[in-house]
Amino acid sequence: MGRIALTPPTPDLVKAIVQAQADEVLTRRGITAPQTVLCGIRRFDITTPATVFYWDVNAKIELVLRVRGEDRTVLGLASERTFVWPSEGLIARVTTEALRQAAAETERALNELFAPAH
Repeated sequence: MGRIALTPPTPDLVKAIVQAQADEVLTRRGITAPQTVLCGIRRFDITTPATVFYWDVNAKIELVLRVRGEDRTVLGLASERTFVWPSEGLIARVTTEALRQAAAETERALNELFAPAH
C-alpha cells in the first residue's frame, strides 16, 4: 500500500501516552518528588497485508518501561479486516485502538513499578 506517516510522529505519540499515564499514577499515589520513567519503543508497526479478497489493517505497539531499574513490557494490538482499499479513517481507527490499549497497559505497568516496596 505504501508508507504510513503518523502525525504527530511515533516518538511524540508514545511520549504523550507515557507522560500522561505517569502523571496520573504519581498523582494518585501522592508521589510529589520528581521521578524518571524511561521508555523504549521496541515496535510500532502499522501494516496492511492483503490477499486477493481482503486487506487486514494491523497495529502493533510494544514498549519497555523502566523505573528504578525495573522493566515492564507494554503491548497494544488492534486489527480490522476490510474488503475494499484500506481508508485513512480505518487505519486511524485501528492505530487509535492500539494506542488506547498501550495507554491502559502503561498505566497498569506504572502502577506496579511505583508500588511501595514490601
